[in-house]
Amino acid sequence: MSSKAPVPIHILRRTSTKVEQIEADIQAHFINPHFDILPSERRGRVRTHVSLVLGDVRIDQFEPVGGELSGIGGNYYHLGFVTRGGSIVRRPRLELLNTPGGVGTLDAPHRPFSFTTMPGTSASILALTPEVVERAGRALLGDAFRLTPDATIDMRNAAGRILVRNATSIMKELVELEKVGLGQLAATSYSELLANLAIAAMYPEAFLPDGPANEAPRGMVGKAEEIIRARAHEPLTVSDVAAEVGVTVRALQLGFQKQLGVSPLQYLISRRLMMARERLLNPEFRCNVQYVAMSCGFMNMSKFSIRYRATFGELPSETLGRARRG
Repeated sequence: MSSKAPVPIHILRRTSTKVEQIEADIQAHFINPHFDILPSERRGRVRTHVSLVLGDVRIDQFEPVGGELSGIGGNYYHLGFVTRGGSIVRRPRLELLNTPGGVGTLDAPHRPFSFTTMPGTSASILALTPEVVERAGRALLGDAFRLTPDATIDMRNAAGRILVRNATSIMKELVELEKVGLGQLAATSYSELLANLAIAAMYPEAFLPDGPANEAPRGMVGKAEEIIRARAHEPLTVSDVAAEVGVTVRALQLGFQKQLGVSPLQYLISRRLMMARERLLNPEFRCNVQYVAMSCGFMNMSKFSIRYRATFGELPSETLGRARRG
């Protein structure tokens, strides 16, 4: 019989349409947060949050309202990933588009963060205390274990996919077990499993076999992402990106769909839209909407406005006006 102490379980489920309750939930998880809800999301949208606490491990599942959230993380390592929709994650020296099956982010405790969540997004956060991360890391990797703050985690390889699948299924399973008073039976093993899988996702090279089948596709898409992030403001096409990476357009499209869940063109457009929003909100970038659109690679103003409103819930002119009033 195991002599390990039982892991306490706590489950919280909240559904809310009130801005005040949403902000109160955010205050409970982060330090000095600021949340700017998209104007179109302030009414009629339901925001759900399910939190499962297993001692030193916590799983949070969100269906958030769209908006921009910034602040400082609490006393946890946060590994976030998107299961539907998307978010733009900003960290010191890092900005990435987080989409289903794509790249996750690992945030160290008490680190500043900022991200924009698109309307209709579902996301999860696996939160682990520094103690459980250190314990699992040392047990699996010994003295080779090192953590890099604000790292990105590739959720596209086998370890990442397994972590996402288990975090999702464990949440469902324990919620059902706890309803009938049996959650404690599985809590300890599940918390250890999640911590170990998180280490495997952080260090896939230590657990996954080497080989072209694993490395080549990831390298192709990763290089394409770097090109798009660096040159999205240029009149860049998917053909240009494919040629620079050294693959066919078809291969690039298949790679993006498999690893990020979006096409290269969708990724490029999303990057341009985020660039445009940043410039519209920047009081030092004094310009009109047309100049911003063109400086971010949009030549058709009508399509730009339609795509911008579909993504952020307001017209570019409304964003610009709000920034100038502020």
